[in-house]
Amino acid sequence: ALANALLLVGFAELVALPCCALWAAFGSFIGQKIRTERAWRRFNITMGALTAACVWMILS
Repeated sequence: ALANALLLVGFAELVALPCCALWAAFGSFIGQKIRTERAWRRFNITMGALTAACVWMILS
């Protein structure tokens, strides 16, 4: 049981680390590309709407 748990944790780390690195790189890229307050507002509204849509799909 312990060996299986360690294998699962190891696999999760192999998946999570590249995903976190990609997420951080995307955030850095977006931070460099968005210059104006209006663009930030539009980006935040879009991301909020996408997050709300995901929550709605999960709960329905």
